[in-house]
Amino acid sequence: MLNTEGRPIELGRGAMGITYKALDVDLRCPVTLKVIRERYLGDESARLRFLREARAAASVRHPNVASVLHLGRTGSSYFYAMEFVEGETLEHLIRRSGRIEVKLALEITTQVAVGLVRCTSDSSFTGTSNQATSW
Repeated sequence: MLNTEGRPIELGRGAMGITYKALDVDLRCPVTLKVIRERYLGDESARLRFLREARAAASVRHPNVASVLHLGRTGSSYFYAMEFVEGETLEHLIRRSGRIEVKLALEITTQVAVGLVRCTSDSSFTGTSNQATSW
């Protein structure tokens, strides 16, 4: 998927990858696509961490955690597709609104914490969560 300027729709950046809004052409639905950063393509250790992250995330099933739908490779680059969750990121909400009400902050924190508890119950999970990827 492309924005109005014809560029990929970037959703966020992490240490190892960049996430985009994309379209799964076979399923005909929007997905979140995480792609390993170019600078790590030649780093075997980083590549293996990226693959472990994708596999660990795929093992998590919880309403507060986006499901992994596909792990793939194109050329020398690796990616994985996750369900796309429509909505505003926490980062955008805070930038747009400034300080948020305590009640809303507690609701969001509780939802993120419940999802993280599910993720950390599997000791192989090494993914990250931040305000740019929390809805």
